[in-house]
Amino acid sequence: MDNPLLLKYMIWADRTIFGLCEELSEVSFRLEPVSGIGTLESILKHMAEELVAWLGDLKKISWKADYESIQTMTPLELISMIKRMHTEWKEFLSSSTSSLFEIDEGDGLVVSLTLDEAMFNLVNHSSYHRGQIVKLLRSMNIGVPITDFYWYKISLSGKGDR
Repeated sequence: MDNPLLLKYMIWADRTIFGLCEELSEVSFRLEPVSGIGTLESILKHMAEELVAWLGDLKKISWKADYESIQTMTPLELISMIKRMHTEWKEFLSSSTSSLFEIDEGDGLVVSLTLDEAMFNLVNHSSYHRGQIVKLLRSMNIGVPITDFYWYKISLSGKGDR
């Protein structure tokens, strides 16, 4: 699996959608126009939490302080935090020498993951929540571009504005 490519794709897709979010009013982040999905703010908060927690777990460093600070961030601060985490993930991928990680979930449950599996989970998780954000944006009549991997590859060719 080409983990650097997958991460670049995830960052491109996240930032494509976040660019639309950055144009919204503060109130728009707290609306729940689609029942059962939550608000844009709650989804961004969860995405930031997971990027922080997963990276902390893989690096075996404490992430509780960052996790707690996320709880009081504004939506635009959350987007900035996610972008910062994108950079930290890139640095982690380029410097990681381990291919197997153990995540302690508590109560005696330890999950072993390869780096490929951790990246698969990270990209899949991001795609899932980007889809929720897209649904919310569309419910606000905001046009949203396609962010499939195929369209990322087209964007690399410089002919992505179709």
